[in-house]
Amino acid sequence: MMLQRYQSGGGFVRELIGWLSVVTVCSLVMTSAMAQQNLIESMQVTQQGAQTVLRVTTRQPLASLPVGFSIAAPARLALDFPATANGLGASLREFNQGDVRSVNLVQAGDRTRLVLNLRGPVSHESRLEGKVLLVTLSAIAGASQAAPGLLSRFAEGRNDQKHALKQVNFRRGQTGEGRIVVDLSDPSTGIDIRQQGQSLVVEYLKTQLP
Repeated sequence: MMLQRYQSGGGFVRELIGWLSVVTVCSLVMTSAMAQQNLIESMQVTQQGAQTVLRVTTRQPLASLPVGFSIAAPARLALDFPATANGLGASLREFNQGDVRSVNLVQAGDRTRLVLNLRGPVSHESRLEGKVLLVTLSAIAGASQAAPGLLSRFAEGRNDQKHALKQVNFRRGQTGEGRIVVDLSDPSTGIDIRQQGQSLVVEYLKTQLP
């Protein structure tokens, strides 16, 4: 009797099929989104002679080398991983190996920024080996402090969106360093960084204050 009822109720069957189709499509979309999100799974720093090698392993091979920038004073090297999350369970890793003191991982939106805190200015070379990113650091002999006004482009920014600063916090890091944490309205805010005398100047492009 129940089978006959379902067969005769064509509207009910069509509604059931439509509902199942919606569920299937939603599942496929969620699966696709999860598949597109890469993950940093491990990170190691080793010293090889006069060079220091950073080894970053991701869940999926990177499509291209991360784009980054460096600052001479204080010595920093930043690398951006688009569509990638931090899977290490911590935002700070202490190494004290070779030229690397520690590494900070900052996740904003769908990207993760990896910042190497260095002992001094370095040159670097990057290459991909499957799921592994290898960054080789070489100390710059006789490197001095950054020249006044040296500009590092943190992010280009987008002109089709309104940007704003939401909050500024001052914190002490685990190794005693001072940290200024700035919350932005969106991850596409344009930012420039430059040294001016003994000061570090950060400019947020086309950005409003509350």
